[in-house]
Amino acid sequence: MFRIHIGDFRCTAFHGVFPEERAIGQEFIVDVEVMLPAGRMVVTLEQTIDYSRLLQIVREGMAEPEQLLETVAMKIADRIGEEYPRVTGINISIEKAAAPITNFGGRVGVRYEKRCDGPVADILPAPRM
Repeated sequence: MFRIHIGDFRCTAFHGVFPEERAIGQEFIVDVEVMLPAGRMVVTLEQTIDYSRLLQIVREGMAEPEQLLETVAMKIADRIGEEYPRVTGINISIEKAAAPITNFGGRVGVRYEKRCDGPVADILPAPRM
């Protein structure tokens, strides 16, 4: 199995429950890991996942304001799964670089794991009629 990842992607986005978060925006740190079966030798880009396209999906998802990071993570994972149906799993971490919490200097965020059924069609023979 391959684990294809993008780490430490930083962007400004407008997610949050508080009006200030949605108006001013804040910095987010995103990590994405996508699992892909490694049955055959991978020699072309079409057999794997294009990092630049994966990053574009993340950028597009982060650009759509939502109140909850859970929603953002789930939407990004769904888009990845739709575009790459052979994917067997997706892990996404989205953190606020500076949480809007008094007397707290750390980061907060969400981690989402999605398991997919993608490669089953590639492995199992078609049912007989």
